[in-house]
Amino acid sequence: MKHIFFATSAYISSCLNRIAAPCRYLLVAVTILFLTSEGVLAGIRISPARIETTVTPENHTFPLTIENSGSNPLRVEVSAVQLTQKLDGSPLFDESKEGYEYGDRLVKFSLTDFIMMPNTKQTVIADVQIPAYSSRGAYAAVFFTASSVMGEVQHVSSVIRVTTIMLLKFGEQSQPQGELTNVELIQSEPGQPIRILSTFLNQGDVHIAPRGTVMISDAAGQEHSRVPIQSANTLPGYSRQ
Repeated sequence: MKHIFFATSAYISSCLNRIAAPCRYLLVAVTILFLTSEGVLAGIRISPARIETTVTPENHTFPLTIENSGSNPLRVEVSAVQLTQKLDGSPLFDESKEGYEYGDRLVKFSLTDFIMMPNTKQTVIADVQIPAYSSRGAYAAVFFTASSVMGEVQHVSSVIRVTTIMLLKFGEQSQPQGELTNVELIQSEPGQPIRILSTFLNQGDVHIAPRGTVMISDAAGQEHSRVPIQSANTLPGYSRQ
């Protein structure tokens, strides 16, 4: 496991006199350590809901199992799009033409359109295509879109979509790179708890989950408390708070 440490510090004023006088300045030191999860909806279950792995010539096919535990037959369509993320870390699905083209290049499926009877399971094999030209990670969302089927004629009463997230690395990767681009102390009003908000930018080629500790001290250097930073995946080229 490779580890890289980043440290940054900043003097934050007394929140414009909203913090008690003895704490005219706070020193915030943040240390970052780089570390190199089944979905259910309305009777539809997909497992796994997340694939996070290194793809190699010996490890590039992955079974995805969908279960129809409802009382009606379903038509299921399988597709993939490029995955990005918001500043808060929640996923964004690129459903543009380019996003679907990205998914088509990255992964091929053993089945893309099939009928499932009630109380049955179906396994679809996802075959990840290993790029010969890039060491970057690849990020996709696999959609299983299910609609009701009754008799020989399809009657769409509802459309349900469940998703598997794919976080993939390919062979040897470059060293993790990143930096803290912002650290803020936020207090809604005097006497209320102070929130510490940090923004981390992943400057590397693959996703990483930074973790660390915020140390709060006064202007004299006396430490007052330490607050852990929760580890969470950040995609390459994106920032996360």
